[in-house]
Amino acid sequence: MTLDELFPQCGLSLDAMPHLIIEVPVDLLEAAGVRLDESKWQDAHISGMKYRVDPERPDMKQKRHVHVAAAKHVNTPTRQASWNDDGRRHDKKNFNAALGAQAKYRDVAQRALGLDANVVLEAIEPKRASAVTVILESAADPDVEAVAELHLRATAPRPPLKRFSEFFNEG
Repeated sequence: MTLDELFPQCGLSLDAMPHLIIEVPVDLLEAAGVRLDESKWQDAHISGMKYRVDPERPDMKQKRHVHVAAAKHVNTPTRQASWNDDGRRHDKKNFNAALGAQAKYRDVAQRALGLDANVVLEAIEPKRASAVTVILESAADPDVEAVAELHLRATAPRPPLKRFSEFFNEG
């Protein structure tokens, strides 16, 4: 749309006015879904932690997501954890599982994305998720399901224990 179409009674043109500045209140932009604080590292509510919320980019098949890091690691992708706004891990190649399992990283991410406390952030690889997902049914109401967060540790297989008497029977 040209200036003449916007203001036909004023006779404006780009020759007379090369710039047009429109001030829009921040609350109007936020109501329209435009965030001015995205894609910048910001201090989190936990001391020494920072987060960066990046907007959705449909052309790149990216959902709105958050990166969380200690303040000294904002430039080190392998020392960060990131989640999409649906709770799934965002950057699977650089996702630091040890950091992503920590409560403070998860808390910063949930607050930054505005997620409810009942949203569970993914902390394990999706291909293993089906093997470790547990659904607890409430005894009071069997129709209500709750998801339990699991903390697993892999250990090397141990040889079977011998009975004390077997030590005396060996060669």
